[in-house]
Amino acid sequence: AADTLTRRAARPDAVRLMTAHRAKGLEWQLVVVAGVQEGVWPDLRRRGSLLEADRIGRDGLAEPLPPGALLAEERRLFYVAATRARERLVVTAVKAPAEDGDQPSRFLT
Repeated sequence: AADTLTRRAARPDAVRLMTAHRAKGLEWQLVVVAGVQEGVWPDLRRRGSLLEADRIGRDGLAEPLPPGALLAEERRLFYVAATRARERLVVTAVKAPAEDGDQPSRFLT
């Protein structure tokens, strides 16, 4: 079923939900980037697969990205998401630090 949906052409007036990675190279009149707050943008959690297949390279296992490099990669990814809009970009985030600890992303300051 997923392959059938992938092959179908999207209607021009359709809403498309996708990751920032998937949006690379694409543009729309209106783009919404939701949840731009710490812990989401940037998401500095370690990534990887259960078997660490993402670390396998030509020379064996690659070291995980250090925090500074991971932050830089997250910043680039946010830039990709924010620059997909031709006319209007809508960004949602908490207004100020909330009682539950949520706070706006450092990318918004």
